[in-house]
Amino acid sequence: MPAIYANDNYGGWQSDFQSLVERCARSAGASGEMARLLRPQPGDLTVLKPRHSAFLGSPLDLLLARMETKDIIIAGVATDMCVQLTAMDGFLRGYTLRVPSDCSAAESADHHKQSMAYMARILKCDISPSAFILGAALFTKP
Repeated sequence: MPAIYANDNYGGWQSDFQSLVERCARSAGASGEMARLLRPQPGDLTVLKPRHSAFLGSPLDLLLARMETKDIIIAGVATDMCVQLTAMDGFLRGYTLRVPSDCSAAESADHHKQSMAYMARILKCDISPSAFILGAALFTKP
């Protein structure tokens, strides 16, 4: 499964994705640790986004169309902002969506729970925990 990383450009239209990752990875605490653990690997794709949804103002829609994508797995921070708004835009574009309940976070457990319920109910997202990803990888032909 190809991974596409979408990250805020923080208003810098001349941002370089790799430089942004390195800056985040140098941060202290949980945010820096997360950036270090989840940094893009060779072969992964990257998209800078100016706002909350990874679709708005980015080439993501064109990239997914070129890849003939039908299903999207969305993970990230924050569940109740970027993840939910990206899911909303994906839903409106007709994608089948999975938002693993254990692969995103919000500022509070309550916000996370409310957002996950909204995405399941309104956006028809599969919010099953991430165990299905490993299962899919085991059965995918190279």
